Amino acid sequence: LILGIREAIQSRDAATLNAGAQQLKSVSAQVGALAAAFHAGEIERLTLEQRLDDAANLLEPLEESVEMACQFFEEKIRARAA
Repeated sequence: LILGIREAIQSRDAATLNAGAQQLKSVSAQVGALAAAFHAGEIERLTLEQRLDDAANLLEPLEESVEMACQFFEEKIRARAA
């Protein structure tokens, strides 16, 4: 999903960006990755407002929050396996 969001930002494809952000927001919220859900939701909102430059500025915080969530879940999985 992140790759698709990044590509949509680079190509200035608002529809694809909106769809990817909406999907990532939903998935993130379902697993409790609330920071990622927040950033994805903001990108979704900004694309609806046609503010693609502002949405692009949130890509790095979004990627960081997704990475932190992934690390958290990886640590939990490793701890359970041990």
